[in-house]
Amino acid sequence: MMKKNLLKSWVLTIMVIVIVSCNSNNDIKLPEPNVISYPGIPVLNMKDFKLPACSDYKVEEYIISGNATSYMQTKAPDGNGVWTVEEKDTASYVSRIVVMKPKDDSKFNGTVIVDWINVTGGFDFTPSRNMMWKEITRSGAIYVAVSAQQVGLVGGETIGGFAMPLKERKGGRYTQVKHPGDAFSFDIFSQVGRFLKGDNSSVVLGKLKPKHVIALGESQSAFYMCTYVNAVDPIAKVYDGFFIHSRLGLGAPLEGVDIIDFVNTTTPMKLTTKLRVPTLVFTTETDVLGVINEKMGMIGAFLARQPENDKLRIWEVAGTAHHDSYLHKVSRVDTCGGSYADIAKAYEPTNKMLFMKLDKPFNNAPQHHYVLEAAMSALQKWIGEGVIPEKTQQLEIVVDSDNKLAAHAVTDELGNIIGGIRSPWMDVPVSVLSSQPSSESFNALLIGHTEPFSPEKLDELYPGGINEYLQKFENSLNKDIMEGHILAADKEEIMEVARLSYKGTH
Repeated sequence: MMKKNLLKSWVLTIMVIVIVSCNSNNDIKLPEPNVISYPGIPVLNMKDFKLPACSDYKVEEYIISGNATSYMQTKAPDGNGVWTVEEKDTASYVSRIVVMKPKDDSKFNGTVIVDWINVTGGFDFTPSRNMMWKEITRSGAIYVAVSAQQVGLVGGETIGGFAMPLKERKGGRYTQVKHPGDAFSFDIFSQVGRFLKGDNSSVVLGKLKPKHVIALGESQSAFYMCTYVNAVDPIAKVYDGFFIHSRLGLGAPLEGVDIIDFVNTTTPMKLTTKLRVPTLVFTTETDVLGVINEKMGMIGAFLARQPENDKLRIWEVAGTAHHDSYLHKVSRVDTCGGSYADIAKAYEPTNKMLFMKLDKPFNNAPQHHYVLEAAMSALQKWIGEGVIPEKTQQLEIVVDSDNKLAAHAVTDELGNIIGGIRSPWMDVPVSVLSSQPSSESFNALLIGHTEPFSPEKLDELYPGGINEYLQKFENSLNKDIMEGHILAADKEEIMEVARLSYKGTH
């Protein structure tokens, strides 16, 4: 009897220890930044960041600070691409976030999009926001841009060879910022997401509580996002989904070295097959093929292709360039006060970009913008409603027999790439829309080119003139809308811009 009671006592003791241990783990306070409102006009994309007066959104800035942790990889990824990492060092930081949210709380749709700010140009830049701000705002999402990396805050090495960090801005608005290095960027990004989902989020969100928080990164930031997904997300478990925009074939080093030290790597990074949450990878034609010349070699995403699964979708979009006329021109006029005529004019082919003159007009494919918006909408439905996007076909390419790191597009008789996510601009074309640069200059590498068809060629393709063209265009557009690759909300604008842009002779 004593033995039985003693055994029961031991079992109860072990159960108590387990319960206490579990409760203790749940009570552990994971790191969040200190967040304080920072009145005034934030600097973003090299200038004061203001929304047009007609916008129903407002912009706010906050200073964030705290102690961030770096990580180290302790062994090579396993067969599923699962990384084994552990915490390494801790260092203090002072950074900022820029927040775009509805003026009317009732417009909030429950989604917060957290964007890892791009610093490739040596300054804080938000290309994904520029390219899909319309869908972000009309859907009612809150957008939060995070200055996660060193270059944008305090300077450092860049591809272009110069930096314009916030700390050196005239007027001294950001003299307090400091950054311990990009090895700590991953945890800074985690801390922002954790804060937005936590009890203290009212500092930024007021009474609003997010249902879902999505991580977003474009280009260099997408390189970091791939590493974050593989190495940090299994530990941090903060974000409810990932939107990886224009990743090429790269992943950033966990150690946070300068970009010059890793963009020329020949080792692609695939995502783990054990993804924790829905992940959508949006790749342009440029990203799939890569950029390789004498000055810079960024390997293509074709080297990192992998099977999709119930947590992964990869959209390869035909005819698109890494950067294009929407980012550099159209987004400036495509505001709540912009007309269809203004948008159509901004899409006109040109070889003039900023202060440069290129050999050919750069890529003016509208589908990058419109399909990107649909992709963000699809990811939100996936996370919120469990609606998994249908699988899509890959772009058709041929790998170079002499250089396995290089690939070329397989094109149709008109010169446009075959396969991938189609669009009216591919299936009912008025030009060649290519990711290939028009010259070997550094400035032309990422923006592709456009070759408009002559009026005679348009007459040959559409002998019924603009009416035939628009009918075929609308049929293709309706198919894309039905498949979820373009949003119905964009149809009227797309059709009218197509009408205004058609250059046929009758």
